[in-house]
Amino acid sequence: MKNGKAAILILWAGLAGACQVTPTPTAIPSPTPMPSPAPAVAPSPMLAPGPSPTAAPSPTPTSPIGVGCAAPPIPGPTAPFLHRVAEGCFHLHMEANDTWAHDAFEIAAMIGYHEQPACAAFGFALSWKVTAGDGEGILWTVNQQGVERSWKGPQGGVKVGCGYLTLKNQGAGPVDIDVRAVVDVP
Repeated sequence: MKNGKAAILILWAGLAGACQVTPTPTAIPSPTPMPSPAPAVAPSPMLAPGPSPTAAPSPTPTSPIGVGCAAPPIPGPTAPFLHRVAEGCFHLHMEANDTWAHDAFEIAAMIGYHEQPACAAFGFALSWKVTAGDGEGILWTVNQQGVERSWKGPQGGVKVGCGYLTLKNQGAGPVDIDVRAVVDVP
């Protein structure tokens, strides 16, 4: 009987070991880094599509926004836009036939205003002055809901609101240009 009890104990120990649940280690996959999305800014839904981009590279500001600016000051704010919420200046160097094109909301973001209110609540204006080069070939075009307006010359200013703006150096040589932009809201 002693051997019988020993056999039962051994059998019991074997069964207890067989019934014991032990977690099976599993590998937890590490998160796969997501590729960075390409920067894209959708045009304002309130606007008609702007002109097709040109093949020429778009100049980028050559110094930080807010550095001294030769572009004329922009008066305001005036009714119905009573509060100036952003103002900045940037400097561009443009070779002959260069084009710089952006939606007004994109330019507003360049000077620190990242909201996109309805067009009726968005008072956007800009001024410019050529600081080097001829500047007679400077042409600004604004497309607002399919209607285009243009301004020429080495210096000027315009109240735009919503719109797609294109700056083109139609001159024979390079120019440097300061562009001041403001955003006023009701």
